[in-house]
This record gives sequence, C-alpha cells and structure tokens, in this order.
Amino acid sequence: MHFPWLVVEEEAKRAAVRRRVVAVLLVPAIAAYNWWIAVPFDHGLLRSPNSFFSDLEVRGAPRAALFGRLDFIAGVLFLTALMVRGREGRAGPRAEWPLFVAFSIAVAVGGMFPFACAEGTNHACRASEWRLQLPAHHYVHVLASAVEFITVSIAVLVAWRRRRGTPHVDTKIFGALTAVLIVAYVPLAVAYFSDHLAALIEPVFFVAFSVAVATEALTD
Repeated sequence: MHFPWLVVEEEAKRAAVRRRVVAVLLVPAIAAYNWWIAVPFDHGLLRSPNSFFSDLEVRGAPRAALFGRLDFIAGVLFLTALMVRGREGRAGPRAEWPLFVAFSIAVAVGGMFPFACAEGTNHACRASEWRLQLPAHHYVHVLASAVEFITVSIAVLVAWRRRRGTPHVDTKIFGALTAVLIVAYVPLAVAYFSDHLAALIEPVFFVAFSVAVATEALTD
C-alpha cells in the first residue's frame, strides 16, 4: 500500500539532514576563505593598504603557504557543500548553481598557484605582468581570480533575477548582494588600475561572496 505522506516525511528528513551536512561544511569553508580577517592582527604582515590579499601568497612571503592552503581548502569545501546540496531548487534546476560550482573550483585553483610577485605594491612586478614576463603560475592565479569574481557575481545576479517577485528570504539576500556588488565594483576597478587601497575594498567582496555561496547552499 502506498502512503504519500510517508514519502513526503522521508523527503523532508533527508532534506533536513542534507542542510545540516551543508552547514557543517560551510562553517570551516567560510572561515578559511576569509583568512584576511586575521591579517591585520599579525603585525607587519600587511605592509600597505594598497596591497591585494593575493600579494600575501607570493612564494617565500610570511604565511604564504598557509594562506594558499586555506584558499584551497575553502574552494574544496564550498564545492563539496554545493554538491551535497545539489542543483534542484523549489522551482526546479537552479541556473546559477553551475556558476557557484565554477567559483568554488577557481578559489581552490587560486590557492594552488600563487602570485610570483606582489603586483599591488611592486611596480616592477606589475610591468612584468603586463609584458607576460612572469612564471606561468602567476597567470594561472590571475585567471583563477578573474573566474572567481566573474562567476560568483553573475551567479548572484542570475539568482536574484530568477527569484525576483517571490517573498522568500533568499530573494532579499540576493537582491541586496546584487546592489552591493554593483556599487563595490567601481572602487575595486579604481583600486586595481591605480594600485591604491585594494586591502580596504577586497574584503567587501570576500564577505559578499561568502554570503552568496551560503545562501545558495542552504536555501531551497
């Protein structure tokens, strides 16, 4: 005999267990991804507000290997959490999910391939970068960072547009994140091309991206 309510109850139980597993994965993932929070408390580590946090992962720099490993761990845990959650949402497959997956992979790849030199504070490094005179791993990190920012930014916009008009909390979160990112990209572009105050702008994106992945992974 078939009891539909039993099927619904079993599905609800599985969903609850899945959410708990995802939450357990996201806590260390977000902590690892936001290692920049500890940097100001390590005296002398961040020598200039013009530095990108990726500059701290240059081979041979203090804590560079640790920061790279934390990025790798964050990417792997983000990816695992998204896989456990799956692509299906309350209204079917979520179009933004593959973009979040690509973001997670880019984070892990960036952690594996560090900068060769500090492009944010070293003008010679920046000049060599533009002339394609640096080792391959430097450009892999540049590409991974670009993919990281582009994919998650588009994912946030897609998620908001897909949910727009619904009363759910994730709609409001993605709407707020869309507004934050639109505004924040202007000072980020200025910081990148002028090599000024990058360390003050980047954290906005790290926090926004963390919230975005958590929202995607924990909501239906």
